[in-house]
Parts: sequence; C-alpha cells; structure tokens
Amino acid sequence: MSRRGVASASWIRARRTLPRRWDAIVIGAGVGGLVAASLLARRGGLRVLVLERHYALGGLTQTFSRRRFRFEVGVHYVGDVGHRRAPLGRLMAEATGDRLEWQPLPRAFDRISFEGEEVRIAGGLDALRDAYLRFAPGERVAIDRYLEDLRRCAREGPAYLLADPARRGRAPFRRFSDVTTAAHLEALGLSPRLAALATTHFGNYGALPEESSFAAHAMATAHYLGGAFFPVGGGDAISGALVAALEERGGRALVRAPVASIRRDGDRALGVRMEDGTELDAPVVISAAGARQTYGALLDEDAPEVGALREEVRAIGPSGAHTALYVGLSRTAAELGLRGENRWLSTRAELRAPARLERWIAGEEGPSGLFVSFPSANDPRFEARHPGRATLVASVLQPFSPWSGWTQTEAQRRPAGYEALKARLARDVLAKVRALAPEIEGAIEHVEMSSPLSTRAFSGHPSGETCGLLHSPARFRSRVGPRTPLRGLYLSGQDAWLCGVGGAAFGALACASLVLRRDLMRAVLFG
Repeated sequence: MSRRGVASASWIRARRTLPRRWDAIVIGAGVGGLVAASLLARRGGLRVLVLERHYALGGLTQTFSRRRFRFEVGVHYVGDVGHRRAPLGRLMAEATGDRLEWQPLPRAFDRISFEGEEVRIAGGLDALRDAYLRFAPGERVAIDRYLEDLRRCAREGPAYLLADPARRGRAPFRRFSDVTTAAHLEALGLSPRLAALATTHFGNYGALPEESSFAAHAMATAHYLGGAFFPVGGGDAISGALVAALEERGGRALVRAPVASIRRDGDRALGVRMEDGTELDAPVVISAAGARQTYGALLDEDAPEVGALREEVRAIGPSGAHTALYVGLSRTAAELGLRGENRWLSTRAELRAPARLERWIAGEEGPSGLFVSFPSANDPRFEARHPGRATLVASVLQPFSPWSGWTQTEAQRRPAGYEALKARLARDVLAKVRALAPEIEGAIEHVEMSSPLSTRAFSGHPSGETCGLLHSPARFRSRVGPRTPLRGLYLSGQDAWLCGVGGAAFGALACASLVLRRDLMRAVLFG
C-alpha cells in the first residue's frame, strides 16, 4: 500500500550537502523518534538529524490515499489530551511548539457489542463504574477493586518508567506488572463475563489478557479516563507539527534514509552507517526503530553486553499483528449519521484464542472480535479536503505465523494465494462491519485490506507488530528501556515504555531526560 506522509527531503537528495557531524542522530521517524528529536532541539539546543527508512515520516501515524479517500494507518483515538493540564497534551504541546489541535470524540466514545448487548463507555471512573454495573449489577465490590487498581497503577507508572532498572524490583508498581491481566482480574473477583468485557480493547496494547501484564491493560484503560480525542487534520498532523518544531530549531528529518548499523568504539556509540556506506557522526544516537531491530540488526554481535539484552528481547517476543480493512464511503459522515464513536465486537475470552484466529485465516470460521473507527467523522477538516466522502477502518488482532510464508515476497507483487486470502478475509470483516454499522449500507465505494506483511513492509517491524514488544510481565521485568549498555546510545518510542501515541511519546520524554540529564518529566508536565 502506498503511503504519503509528511513532505520531507530524502537522503538521496540531501546526502551531498548534509553535514557529517550532528549533536544527536535519531533512527526512525515515528512519534517516539520525532518527539525525542524535538525535545532535544527545543530543551537542549541540540542539532538533531532524524533518519527514516520509509518514504514518509510519522511511523504508524501516517496516512495514505486511494482514489478520493484518505485513510488513517494507526491513529484512531488518543486520550490524556483533553485540557491544558493533561500530561500527554502538555507533552505534545511542548514537542510541537503548540501546533497541534485535538477534536473530542462523543462523550461515550466506545460502543461495545457483547453477545447481543450494547455497552457504552465514556470518560471518567464514575462513568466506567456505571457502565460495568449496568452490565454486571451483582459485581459491585469486584468492580470497585478493579477501578481502584486501575487508578493506582496509572499513578505509579511514571516513577517506574524513570527508575533505574537495578532498583525496579522493589517498586510498588511490580504488584501490577508482574501478573497477567487475566490472573489479576480473576483475583479481584471479576466474573469471566465481566472480565471479557473489561478487556475488549486488548488490541490497543497488542496482547490477549492471558499473556498481557495487568499494568499494560490498566494504563491503556486509564489513558481514556479523561475522554477520547482525534488530531485535527488526521495522523499526518502529528508528524507535521513535530517536524515543523524540529526544523524550527535547526534539525532535519530525512526519508528514504535507511541506516545499516550503529557505529561504536568499544562501549561508546559514535554515530551511524547508512546502507550506501556513508558514515555520520554524533555523540548521541537514539534508536526509535524498536528493540528487536536495535539489538537484533543495528548492533553487531560482539557489542559488549548487547548479547544478553538481545536474548531478553527475543524471549519477550513481539506484540500481536493485525489486519485492517479500509472502507471508503460515498457520503459524508454527517449524511450517514456517523457520530465518530468507536464500535467494538466483543466476545468471551475462549473465543479470542489465537487458534481460533488461525482457523479464520484457514477459512474454517469467521472472526469473533473487531474494532471499527470512523476517523473522517472525528476530523473537522476532513470534509473540506474530501467533500462528499467518509472513511472507516476496521481492525482484527491476529498472529503473524499464518503470513510468515510470504515474507520473502515484495509488497504490491505478492502471489495470487496471498491476494485471494486477503479478499476472503476482507469479505468476512466487511460483513461484521455492516452488522455493527448498518448506516453505511448503500454508500460503500472502496474496500481494501492490509495484512501483517503490509505493516512489516512499511514500518520495518519484523513480525508486523503494531505495539512493539509484547507487553507481558516479562517485558516489565526486563532491562529493556531508554537506557542501553552502550554509552551515548538510547532507545525511544514504544519499546522505551508503552505502545500507542501516548506510550511512544512518554518513552521519548524519558529518553530525552537521560540524554540531557534533566528531569524533563517535571519541567514539561509541571513547569
């Protein structure tokens, strides 16, 4: 799938006149890379170069065009930005030079269809409590325990993020991060039925309740307690604002700039080597390409202490992959009555198993779960740019293994079997979408499906994962974070903390704090 993101100079055109020495070099231009670069430039006065292998900036925040439609790749809804004191809102305002606007989704931003019942989720602990009590009126005590743990876990997360890994074992946060979501909900006394409803959004952090850390679930849930929002102008507006803020301070962001390796001398990073052999120097190198790529591909095998971390990363493994159905509609969201709230198809835990998804891919049964977002209904600028049109995106989390046999084939040139499988899955998903959103009948003009191989091709994530490393208890116990064994080398983005726009941005904040040796958390969020 072709992607058109934020306009930027390419490495091919810039390399002849580009300075060879920089204060900092960032590998990867997703949210994690761009936020870190902007913070270093704005708060530290550093000259920062961002290198992106793809031909568009933004990572999973980028968009792409088809005919008369523009689709979002990974931005569906964002929390924690609803007012000037909201932490993520403050961080993004700082990193973008206050260039970004946010549009609220409807107050009840999630409509969950659970085996014939509809549950509406709105922001705030009281609203969440009321929704759960209506669904399970006999579980008041368990619900209160659960919501209290959500609140406490979210409050303790930032301190754990910034703590030295050697001291994390004694952190109170570990009582939440060391247990799986399923086990913790059972210990709190939630019935299997209510636990299934409460974990409907497990795709937001890329792991089933049986394998995810409760900390990941809790922080992903708490992220929306202040409501849900969408960037005005779409996902491209995020990267566009970040790049503008970076370039305003003398930084550069280049596309088609594939890095082959991180150069080092002993235990110190020196810069990067491009795939064309060009060497660039910087005392600070930040990888926002993900822990798997950083430790498995960008660093040589004999780098000191890297081997042990490489094995930790391999043991943790990747988060889940997904297929996404992009649907273009021939009428506006307002004409169709689409208000912008997300729609979920949810079900019991036993029907979410990876084996069931593999059976779906094998053609034996249909998908049991689904997430549908309506970005065109949430972007006030969409209709002016695409008059008479609307879009929706439907996603299904799934394992990468059924797609692994096609990893050696090229995007846009995959064999007929691959295209036939996508076509069948698209029909299955579209049928579910029609049931969740009957308003779209008669307006479907364009349908296209991406696979985990699409994500792999355009993001560089080896298993098509959208949430970085698996957010399991082992992930939170590991040493993987913004610090690395090499002096001058840091990790940013999702694998520095959590997934999503918020997780990647706070991973970047922690990374920039280490580089500048300053408490940017306090300076940016409370200054």
